[in-house]
Amino acid sequence: MLDIRTANAARGLGWFVDGFNLFKLNMPVWVGIAILLLFASMISSVFTLAGLVMQLLFPALMGGLMLGCRETETGGKLKLDHLFAGFRQDAAELVLFGVINTILLGVILAVMIFAIILTIGGFTVYTALFEGDYISLLENLQVILVIILVALLVSVPLLMTMLFGPALIVFNKLNVLQAMKASLVACVKNSLPFLVYGIVGLVLSVLATLPLFLGWIVLVPVSIASIYYAYKDIFPVSLDALEPEK
Repeated sequence: MLDIRTANAARGLGWFVDGFNLFKLNMPVWVGIAILLLFASMISSVFTLAGLVMQLLFPALMGGLMLGCRETETGGKLKLDHLFAGFRQDAAELVLFGVINTILLGVILAVMIFAIILTIGGFTVYTALFEGDYISLLENLQVILVIILVALLVSVPLLMTMLFGPALIVFNKLNVLQAMKASLVACVKNSLPFLVYGIVGLVLSVLATLPLFLGWIVLVPVSIASIYYAYKDIFPVSLDALEPEK
């Protein structure tokens, strides 16, 4: 069993500060990685299949970037191919993690859509979506918003399992279910610092969006590095895991 620690509330801000300091050590490479991820996100939002592939591979990408954070912190150099390092190390577990999370998110989405159809009426939804009768949907907007809100709340625990999952797989060699459970417990035990983390992240997201979304080129890598430092605060990291990669 892992010794899951509790961080103080101020670390919710400190993780971003540490992440920014790590970002400065290899700024050009981080910017390149951010541009690749943002471009992939744009493609995913346009093409459904691309979005599905991105969802499946996201844990492997994050696992590689966690290794990149470790490499940078211990005196090494971050490289663009760290983005794909997860496919060379613990690839099976990381991809399986993506498959499980994609299935669970799909189930939540399907239940949400079914609940809307069941509550409003299948014919009404069909008319609104396929015949352009959006007035019917607006008349039931309150019901739809409540169902969507419930779906989002149900998704929160799943997102908690994803936060530290990749790091736990590549550093602590946990299997998918162990990593999901440990990540969820860690988030619950650290609710206060993550509340601060969420508020700070929201403010930074607004600021990053204002200059034509250009701030996201910095915020994306800083956020990734902040997750690494949150992981280090909360979970034990073996000495082997802290040694730079050869």
